[in-house]
Amino acid sequence: MRPLDLPDGQRIWLKRVETLSLRLRLLKGDAHKGLDRDRTGLQILGDAGLPVAPILHQGPGYIVTQDVGRPLDALLRDGSTDRSELEAAFAAAGTALAELHQRGFCHGRPALRDLCWDGSKIRLIDLECFSPRRTGAWFYSRDLLILLHNLLSIDRDAGDLADVMTRAYRGRGPERVFSCLRCRAMALVWLIPLIAPLRRLKPTSRELNAVPAALRYIWRGV
Repeated sequence: MRPLDLPDGQRIWLKRVETLSLRLRLLKGDAHKGLDRDRTGLQILGDAGLPVAPILHQGPGYIVTQDVGRPLDALLRDGSTDRSELEAAFAAAGTALAELHQRGFCHGRPALRDLCWDGSKIRLIDLECFSPRRTGAWFYSRDLLILLHNLLSIDRDAGDLADVMTRAYRGRGPERVFSCLRCRAMALVWLIPLIAPLRRLKPTSRELNAVPAALRYIWRGV
């Protein structure tokens, strides 16, 4: 995905089918199918009135979407971001995800870079793992687990923002999601000893170190 700045000052985003290496094809799957899932998700959720990036143009192998603000990972990494704005953005993220789930949909693989803040609202992008068949508290809890892991991989000290986000979600989300989330975390306890050797080999790996951090955050009680 790359930005295009128009003569009138508007920014739009062009997303095309990626040419992937063999390793990335094995990790990410078929790029054409991923783009089609993204397109389908944006259309279905947009038609349902849910907060996603509007599609402006589309064709075989590409979609063009409206710019919908700064991704949350960029806000978090930007040392000049006001604390009150961060808290407002993460509360809005929890509300947006809860609204999505309340309407019976999952994002599929939410990361902070997929939640964009325009100063008043969060909109979702990058729905390459979207499937309208994934519905119910067990799938919704997976969205939350992935998002919490991503947040703590970017900033291990962001537990307070995780609290803001999960409180906002709890106020609007479906019942049983947090009980399913705790069950998921308990079922994944075996990951901690399994990845311990990898963490010793790669002590600076944010993703690996965030696994026990995210699971322990959930075990402490979300």
